[in-house]
Amino acid sequence: MRVALALIPLSVGLMACEPQPTGTPRMSAAEAEVHCTQQAERYANKPLLIADENGVVQVGLQAELPDSFMVTDFYKRCFFANAKRRPTSIPKLPAFG
Repeated sequence: MRVALALIPLSVGLMACEPQPTGTPRMSAAEAEVHCTQQAERYANKPLLIADENGVVQVGLQAELPDSFMVTDFYKRCFFANAKRRPTSIPKLPAFG
């Protein structure tokens, strides 16, 4: 019984500890939006290197491009890495997948 009572404050303390973004933001939200939009556009036009079942990587017209979810996810990760917060809105990003 005493052990259970001793573990309750410990468990509550661990639940209160949430991972916080470390460090200071490298850019403001406006700067991160411009930077990450440009990076996401480059990412959307860059072919993915995916090997098929025979181990062959397709290039040229046979290569696969990222889909819209992948481009949006790339933008969100870029924004969070640079501004240390989540974007409030996501601009219209190109996706050719």
